[in-house]
Amino acid sequence: FDPNVKWAGLVGPSKNTDQGDPQAVFNSPEAGMRAAAKLALNKYNKGAKTLNDLISGPGGWTPGHTSAAANIAKSMGIKPSDDLKLDNQENHRKFLRGLISQEHGPAGGKYTDDIIKGGVDSLYKKDKSNTGSAYEKMIPSSAPADKRLSIVGNAAKNGGGDPRLTSIL
Repeated sequence: FDPNVKWAGLVGPSKNTDQGDPQAVFNSPEAGMRAAAKLALNKYNKGAKTLNDLISGPGGWTPGHTSAAANIAKSMGIKPSDDLKLDNQENHRKFLRGLISQEHGPAGGKYTDDIIKGGVDSLYKKDKSNTGSAYEKMIPSSAPADKRLSIVGNAAKNGGGDPRLTSIL
């Protein structure tokens, strides 16, 4: 959690931590999913093309945890060393579903396919002013792309919890 980054729908830090890091709380599961999708795409566009890079590489979600990258890859039907092709919406949605399953286990089912689809698809829709995606207008360009992401929050730690507590940064 970085209080200087004003993600759309950000409420503040959670009481829980992930690997000692405070997590962010969003006002809806959709806002948290948009932030997760945007952060993943930012990292992908900056060179983290594989799950080995994005998950277990330096600056990844869980640096050094190659089993997490392998689990997500298996759920996507790819190898951890394959290009994720996150510029493809379907691949991006598969990645987020795999990440959620890895982080939440069975409680990840609270994040519906519609929530994931909405978060990803919002990155590709143009707003009416044609100045970028609607989501890009909501997220500050100062948002650091190299921050670790965790979709953990209370949903996983408390046996299901409230899916609004999607965590990022």
